Amino acid sequence: MNIEFMPSSSFELSSAGEKILGPYPKSDSKVHQDHCKAKLPVAPPGTPPYLASLYSIPLLTPEQEQYLFRKMNFLKYQAHRLRDSLDPNRQQMALMDRIEELLDDALLVRNQIVCANLRLVVSMAKTHVDSANQFDEIVSDGNLPLIRAAEIFDFERGTRFSTYATWAVRNSLFRSTPRNRLRMKRFPTMISEVFESTSEDCPSMLAQETYHRNLRSAIEQMLSKLDNRDQTIVSARFGLDKSGRPQRLREIAERLNISTERVRQLLTRSLNRMRELIEIETVEVV
Repeated sequence: MNIEFMPSSSFELSSAGEKILGPYPKSDSKVHQDHCKAKLPVAPPGTPPYLASLYSIPLLTPEQEQYLFRKMNFLKYQAHRLRDSLDPNRQQMALMDRIEELLDDALLVRNQIVCANLRLVVSMAKTHVDSANQFDEIVSDGNLPLIRAAEIFDFERGTRFSTYATWAVRNSLFRSTPRNRLRMKRFPTMISEVFESTSEDCPSMLAQETYHRNLRSAIEQMLSKLDNRDQTIVSARFGLDKSGRPQRLREIAERLNISTERVRQLLTRSLNRMRELIEIETVEVV
């Protein structure tokens, strides 16, 4: 298992643990507290409650940000050193437990950093909303590069994390939102739309009926190659089930009792699998 961290010469000091893992820096200055309150944005109208709560999380001061990044990477550094000291020929459960404890602590620190910066994703998501990109889905897509940015941010360069995170999230959304539009084009939201878009190619009513029947058969053939959960996700997302209404990822997630991000991953995997089936089995609609 590779433990990824940003190195620092300060980690090698004998007093590193005492200094880096010391008390969390608090802002005692009333002037600074008032400044932070003034900068704290208000959730835009219509923001879902679970996202609106992000706006109540205080912004990190530069000192707090440095403290958290240094602490997170130092904890990973300690875990890395302990892991390298493991003897593969011996059982060292206490040492392995300590490694897991350090990584768990590092994860908590990372989550604190991410939560304090999630509003960046929310603010950028609003500019990418369209018929193929729902607001909550864009936020979900943007959370991944934000988390990754927190893991690889070089805190010793002297720049604020928000600058780097904004760049990372924006670049990711510039790639993902066009893909979503293309996906919606390739997989229309309702079978009826597919029928309408192809009716001009069918010279007669009989030909149209035959085409529609074969089209439905081809779609069912591809769906049948997926497991039950993946079939449910694809059908619900593109309105291919009895409801005929495309559902949001969040609706599907609640229905299946899994996370929105997991639904997105399964949907992407299923669509890729269906594309492979078209090429491998040369599915045709004639």
